[in-house]
Amino acid sequence: MYAPADYGVDHLSYDVETLSTRLGTILPSLEPDQTIHNDIYDVAHFTGSTNHVVVFYFRPPSCLRVLHPEYDDNLVLTQIYKMQNGRPVQLNTYALPPLVAMALPLSNMDQIVAASGQPFTPPEFLYGSEPWHDWCFYFEKADLARQNGNWQEVAVWGEEAFQRKLFPSDLSEYLVFIEAYTRLARWEDAHRLIQRVSSPAPFLNPALCAILQRAERSDSVSKEGKMIIVQWKQELVCESSR
Repeated sequence: MYAPADYGVDHLSYDVETLSTRLGTILPSLEPDQTIHNDIYDVAHFTGSTNHVVVFYFRPPSCLRVLHPEYDDNLVLTQIYKMQNGRPVQLNTYALPPLVAMALPLSNMDQIVAASGQPFTPPEFLYGSEPWHDWCFYFEKADLARQNGNWQEVAVWGEEAFQRKLFPSDLSEYLVFIEAYTRLARWEDAHRLIQRVSSPAPFLNPALCAILQRAERSDSVSKEGKMIIVQWKQELVCESSR
């Protein structure tokens, strides 16, 4: 974590904690309005609240995920395994660990400045030179644009990635682009990616259904578009909208 404004001060603006080791100590509980306090080697301290938490999850080869309480709610899955060469292999690699799933409702997207207008590059002497732009670069850019409700920008990042022949290791990373295509009435593109996800990974169907339900509720989707959505929901055997 890089926070140059905190250099030389004893009160830190940010703190990063791991749920598996800090829950019940520095992080008292996963309830709102809980004070978080951390004394760091008696040199600096941090005081915050569970109201101002951002929850993220990283399990390579999947990209880093900044978890959104709405967009990621239907990705809280039971881990599914199959036996391969005598060893269990997890099929749905994006199943959230139980503690992370419990923390999901706390993730406050308002804490993230989606468009500051001030581009920033971390110092090279700490982080090295900027790495090659792989799939995760484009996914993170698209995910941030989705947070800002900029569906056109989401689609632009996707198109650039696909033109460069970049594709995800985790099929759930297609979902952000499927949602953008449904909001932009790009039905052929949306359906192509839905089939690419649903056929090999039916455990992601609840997340696909949630995307279609959000699009169906959107005022930006035409009557004809909503008729297409109804048909796709039937194909995916979606439950009634929540």
